Amino acid sequence: MVTGFRYLFTPIDVGPMRLRNRIVNSPHVTCFATNHLHDERYVYYLKERAKGGAAMLCTGITLVDPRLVPVVHSGYAVDIDGVMQGYQRISDAIHEYGAKFVVQLTHSGNIWSTRLYPDAFPLLAASPIPSTTYKEVPIEIDPEGMEKIAKLFGSAAARVKAGGCDGIVVHAAHGYLLMGFYSPLFNTRTDEFSGPMENRLRPLFMVIDEVRKNIGRDMALGVCICGDEFMEGGVTIDDAKAVAILLDKSGQVDWIDVVCANAGDRLSRAMIYGSGYLPPGAMVPLAAAIREVVSIPVMARGRINDPVQAEKILADGHADL
Repeated sequence: MVTGFRYLFTPIDVGPMRLRNRIVNSPHVTCFATNHLHDERYVYYLKERAKGGAAMLCTGITLVDPRLVPVVHSGYAVDIDGVMQGYQRISDAIHEYGAKFVVQLTHSGNIWSTRLYPDAFPLLAASPIPSTTYKEVPIEIDPEGMEKIAKLFGSAAARVKAGGCDGIVVHAAHGYLLMGFYSPLFNTRTDEFSGPMENRLRPLFMVIDEVRKNIGRDMALGVCICGDEFMEGGVTIDDAKAVAILLDKSGQVDWIDVVCANAGDRLSRAMIYGSGYLPPGAMVPLAAAIREVVSIPVMARGRINDPVQAEKILADGHADL
């Protein structure tokens, strides 16, 4: 039966990471527990997915700043060395069945509210523009503040590597901090982080540089980008192409994970989760558009529900994963 899926079960090299096939368990939170690294259900959940045949399994949002943990559901910070033991435990369980383990690193930016969490620190964002859901004006982060956050990503990446994981995905989508810089709707700055796309991507490349500094070239690094923000004045597929081209040309990134929408807007957010209201593979055209302009592997996701569908996406050249 496996031989009938010529593309789906073909191995692929993603940077230094060899995947046994093209099936990816994409980043998502489980809501099992906030401290999910030590939750038996989470370990079992990932282990079963590895046994089932997925080549790469990814965590959901993993926060580089511990002060954000109370405000992001099932978020978990990687600010203490104790996480390494948890990551090693999961890595060992997954590697036993031939799968690779990837951690998604995130800073949520202005996608929450201090009114809901009065003990939390002030919101930070590219510009003092509130999300349409939470309606709280964030503080415009200055270059020095962005340098500190980039270093948080770097130290988190070092702990992920020490935990025996195989790769890292930098989350630069869904309206979170790093996407806010390249979104025309949420970046109104006039400094070195404004203007052409090269400038608006400087914060993301600050993060990528710090991550690479801490993991070297023997660990895979991906970036999750927004293919369409689904908000008037927001990121379009043309913006996403410009982002992808610069990521590819940098030589720092091993694959691009293409998603959509902005979690800070209720209507846009509804497109993130791939509900039954969307046809199967509704967001694949976004990944296909990105794949046309880059040389590194591109990952498509969202309502890809059976192997026949996945095989056709790969056969048609719309994605690599």
